[in-house]
Amino acid sequence: MKENKRKVWDKILLSSAKMTEVAERNDWELLEELVLQRKILLSEFFSEPIVRDRHLALEQIRKDISQILEHDELTKSNTQSNKDAVLNSLQKMQKGKAAIKMYS
Repeated sequence: MKENKRKVWDKILLSSAKMTEVAERNDWELLEELVLQRKILLSEFFSEPIVRDRHLALEQIRKDISQILEHDELTKSNTQSNKDAVLNSLQKMQKGKAAIKMYS
């Protein structure tokens, strides 16, 4: 794999790990930014064929993609947990408002 391609690939791996980290911190704006950045990096990486050491490069990419998918699953899980928590809070607020109206 060319050195430049390797640098782009390393950025893809790093951004995937960072996405999981920011989702755990509930930093949704940064997560959205990282998703877009990674999408651009993936487009750049796969815009031209991998020529040197093709077999070795493809095997490494296959392993790394597995790691990326793991990060994506964790990010998705964190996002869903946050969504559920927000919905739960909204439901409690609505019940609270209804109770206040009943006693007002």
